[in-house]
Amino acid sequence: MGSTGRKNTGRIFIRANKYYLRYRINDKEKTVSLGIKTDQADAKNKAKKEAAKYLPILEAQTRKEVAAHVAIAKRLEKERQHLPLSDAWKIFEASPFRPHCSTKTLAGHKQKFTHFINWLGQNIPLIDRIDKIDSSITANYAASLTKISGRNYNAYIGSLKLIFKTLLQQRKIETNPFDCIVKRPLETVSKADFDDEQMEAILTTFEDSKLHLMHKTETETLYYLGTYTGLRLNDCVLSEWKDYNLKTKLITCIPYKTRKSNRSVIIPMHPTLLKKLKELKKENNSKYILPEIASRYQYNETGVKKDVIKVLEYAGIIEAICKEDTPKDAVRKREKRKLYGFHSLRHRFVTNCAKAGVPLAAVQAIVGHGNPTITRVYTHIGTNSLKDAIQAQNSEQDKVNVLPEAQKLLKIKKLLESKKKPSQLDKKVLKIVTE
Repeated sequence: MGSTGRKNTGRIFIRANKYYLRYRINDKEKTVSLGIKTDQADAKNKAKKEAAKYLPILEAQTRKEVAAHVAIAKRLEKERQHLPLSDAWKIFEASPFRPHCSTKTLAGHKQKFTHFINWLGQNIPLIDRIDKIDSSITANYAASLTKISGRNYNAYIGSLKLIFKTLLQQRKIETNPFDCIVKRPLETVSKADFDDEQMEAILTTFEDSKLHLMHKTETETLYYLGTYTGLRLNDCVLSEWKDYNLKTKLITCIPYKTRKSNRSVIIPMHPTLLKKLKELKKENNSKYILPEIASRYQYNETGVKKDVIKVLEYAGIIEAICKEDTPKDAVRKREKRKLYGFHSLRHRFVTNCAKAGVPLAAVQAIVGHGNPTITRVYTHIGTNSLKDAIQAQNSEQDKVNVLPEAQKLLKIKKLLESKKKPSQLDKKVLKIVTE
C-alpha cells in the first residue's frame, strides 16, 4: 500500500482484510495491527491516521539510535586522538588489561618504553600521540637497535609489543604497530663447566690481597654457594638463612624460575659449605646470607655481575677486553667469555654429582627435569663408563670388572629393596636404578 510518508517510519500494508504497520528499529523488523478492516468506510484514511499515532515513537527511536551511534563514534575518535605519549606509561601501568608481573619485570618494561620514547623525541619529534605511531616508525626503531645482543633485542620488541597491545585494547584500536617486527633467532651457547684446576684457581683467588672487590668476603661465599648448591646467580645472591637448616644440613628453597609453579628444591648441604656457613652465621644477623651483595643486587644488578666476572678474569679463566686488542684477539676473548660465567658452577655441580654416582632423578629434582646440562653430562659419564667396561674385558685376567658407578648403583638398589616401608621417592629412585 506504501509508506507512511516519512523516512524510516515504516509502511502500511493489507493482510487478510486488515491494515498493518511494518517498521524497523535497531535493525529489527516489527509488525503491528492497526485494527482497521478493509470493508470499513474510508478504511485507507483511517489506517493512515492510526499509523500516524506511531510516528512520534518511531521518529524518537530513530533519532535516539542515530545519536547513540554518533556519540559512540565521537567517543572512540576522541579516545584515539587523546592519548599523548606522556600519559601512555601511566595508562599502561593502571590498565586492567595489563598482565600481572613482578616489580622487576615492570621496571624492565618501563625502561624499554622510555628508550623508545626518547628515540622518537630525537628522530621524529612531531610524534606526540599513540595513534600516530605506525609500522614504518616501529620498523625504523627496530633497525636502530644494532648495538645490543639478539636476546636484548627480542626483550625490547617483546616489551613494546605487550605495552602497545595493552594500550590499544583499552583504546579500542585494532592495529599494533609492533606486530610486524619479527624477533631475531638466537644462537644459544651452553656454558662450559670448570675443571679441577680452574676451580682451585677461583677459590684461591680470594686469598690474594691484590684482588679488590666491593664485598670480597661475601663474593667468596657467593662462589661457594654456586659451587655446592648448583643454584643460579639470582638465587645464590638472595639466599635467606631460613632456607638453610644448619642442623638438618638441608637447603629447602623455591628457585626464582619455578616460583610461578611454586616448585621447591631440597639440596643436601656439602660439608665444606656447611663449615663456611657456620662461621658466617656467628657474625650475621640479617635475613640474607649475603646482606651487602643482596642489597646492592636489588638496585645495581650489573655491578654485582661485573664483580663475579672480575673474579674469573683475575683467576685467568677469561680475559678482559681492552681497546688495544686486535679484532682477532677481541673475537677470541668474547668467545671464551661466552663459555664461562657464574652459570658454569651449575654445570660443575651436575658433573660432580654424576661422577659421585648420584642418581639422575635426584639431580633432576635439584637442577630441573628438562635441563639439557644433565642429559649431556650423564651421557658423557655413561659413555666413559662403557669405554672402561670394554677395556676391562681385554685385561690379562679376562674378568668382567664391575665399574665404580655400577657398584654404587647396586648398593643403592640393595639398600632401597631392604626397606620395609619405602617412600614414594624411594620407589622412583629404585625404578630408575633398576632400569
